[in-house]
Amino acid sequence: MNLRFDLMTELYAKEVIDIFNYYITHSFAAYPESPMPYQFYNKFLEITKGYPAFIIKNSDSGKVIGFVFYDRIIPFQYFGRQQKLPIFW
Repeated sequence: MNLRFDLMTELYAKEVIDIFNYYITHSFAAYPESPMPYQFYNKFLEITKGYPAFIIKNSDSGKVIGFVFYDRIIPFQYFGRQQKLPIFW
């Protein structure tokens, strides 16, 4: 399978939230206790502002199969260089 990384934009809200909700309902990888509405995608865009954020596509089918983004661990200035890299796929 060939992968393609595209910038995470509003175009991918449904796919990203569907993937995120899968992890909410089937694992402990996502922290919310219940599935999130599609409007929650705006929160992803907000927390990734100024950081790299990508959707992961299967290049052959064009299907979005995951997403990845950098995020600050703790939003305090002295933790500014510490980041986490969640990957959902």
